[in-house]
Amino acid sequence: MLGVVKACGYGSSSIEVSKLLESLGIDYFAVAYINEGVELRKAGIKSPILVLHPQISNFKKAIEFNLEPSLYSNRVLKAFVELSAQQGLENYPVHVKFNTGLNRL
Repeated sequence: MLGVVKACGYGSSSIEVSKLLESLGIDYFAVAYINEGVELRKAGIKSPILVLHPQISNFKKAIEFNLEPSLYSNRVLKAFVELSAQQGLENYPVHVKFNTGLNRL
């Protein structure tokens, strides 16, 4: 089960909601942006965190905090592959998003 806690947990405090869900055994979290995932990591969240809309300029920060980017376009995919190669990363967890027509992240 994946808990979407973007936008401050939709106004409920993403940190508090995440801590509760993690204590209940949730499998994954999702946030919109890398800075939201960084906040969760700094608050002690250990579960995997999917970033739905990672920005290329923040990929290094995503890797530093072990956040899993959604690779939603060819441009984003190429940028992440290039950075991964530069950093010597292998088997880094990512999510590949296929647009099925809804145009949503």
